Amino acid sequence: MVETNIMSFKIPSLRELATRTKATFRAHMPGTDVEAYPSNIAVIAKVMSGLMAEIYTVLGDIRKQLFVETATWGLDLHAKERPIEQRKANESDEDLRNRIKHADAKLPEGGNEDDYVRWATNCQDVTRAFVTPNGMGIGTVIVWPMMDEVRLNGVPTLDDCTIIKTKMQLNIPLLGELFVLPVKPINVNIAITNLQPDNAVTRDEITQEIDAYFASLNKNRTNGQLEDLHPSNISEVISAATTETSHKLNGPTQIISFGIGEIPIRGVISFV
Repeated sequence: MVETNIMSFKIPSLRELATRTKATFRAHMPGTDVEAYPSNIAVIAKVMSGLMAEIYTVLGDIRKQLFVETATWGLDLHAKERPIEQRKANESDEDLRNRIKHADAKLPEGGNEDDYVRWATNCQDVTRAFVTPNGMGIGTVIVWPMMDEVRLNGVPTLDDCTIIKTKMQLNIPLLGELFVLPVKPINVNIAITNLQPDNAVTRDEITQEIDAYFASLNKNRTNGQLEDLHPSNISEVISAATTETSHKLNGPTQIISFGIGEIPIRGVISFV
């Protein structure tokens, strides 16, 4: 058992518990050799120490459930206490934890951007959402939901958007008009030449690095806007592959800009 802490109390290790238990037997039974083998006292001390270690483990786990950051089975109780939907079907602990933390960080039910994000992510299979105020004119709100676990590139269908809008309208303010739309994925094709060494291992590692980069671009978005995508950034990602020693990026060669409701998607990677 690794020594840990509960509040300000230091949890002893299993070895320390066994040592303390044996010391207690010595104190109350002078002359007793608790280390002797075979010895009933030694066995009893070991069993008692094991039981105490289990109790400390359970108490430590219960303590973790008090905090959203460390809770596991207690996450559902935290969600129940907040103005958010309960755990959705197949929703991971981390996704539910993020929804709870988002609700804690923002004032509830005010009709601001954060509320719209919460109302959207409360819908089944919606993992995140972008919001564009006045996107269709004054008094309108566009919500761009993402469904990363069930849709290609996380992009919902028009039917998905209709279902999400219907549920969101149960919560949104009566004033204004809500639009729930799918984002438009923009493929970014990548051409690499003069790769050294040019083999399957290096190509696979570069592909993984690029995929992780594009995934992070989408996950880091908080609204309908996105910074320009620079070729130099992609070249840096390629160089991050541990087996790559040199390369030349033949495409894209110019800065790519994305408008409202557009997200970059990794297109075809060609090695020439």
